[in-house]
Amino acid sequence: MLKKLKNSFTLLEMVIVIALAGCLLSVLWGLFHRWTKSHLQVEQIQQKTSRYLFTYHRLHSLFTQYTLSARQEEHAFFVTSKEYKTPALHLRYINNADPNPSFNLLVDSLIYVDHELLCIATWGDDKAPRIEVLLEGVQEISFSFFNMEELEWKDLWPETMTSSPLWTKVQIQTNQGIETFTFQTRQTEDPIVYWEKR
Repeated sequence: MLKKLKNSFTLLEMVIVIALAGCLLSVLWGLFHRWTKSHLQVEQIQQKTSRYLFTYHRLHSLFTQYTLSARQEEHAFFVTSKEYKTPALHLRYINNADPNPSFNLLVDSLIYVDHELLCIATWGDDKAPRIEVLLEGVQEISFSFFNMEELEWKDLWPETMTSSPLWTKVQIQTNQGIETFTFQTRQTEDPIVYWEKR
């Protein structure tokens, strides 16, 4: 009789242990699921941030070379082309030292969007373009230019202008939102006046 009672208590203990283990595993699975979801979200944010940082630094390098060029022969201007549905910006500048001799000294670069890819095409002496893809999923790109004389932003910078804009704003629209980058495109010895008392 005592043996049967002892076995029944052991069975009850096993049922309790299994129930507690099930509850514990359920809690641990929930924690693991939330951690995995948070980890994936962090990875996505890091990837997005890395892509935009890479795009910004590449464009910043390009505009810096344009600004610092001692022999600027053309200012930035829109290129109208039937091949592209969005605006494209053409820059001519003195390039930094490049492993390919064709891309040393005076080069031309075109910033444009093709098949939702933000690209930079660069031409050197041999006229064969080198194309870099900066960002994917780009639906539209737009440019605006800061006119130092009128102290306002312009959507167009006509070829009749004899100087480059002081600042160039690049607005990129993707399926995840809109990113705006601003770059200096002209050096000036005079102080930049952003606001003055009238």
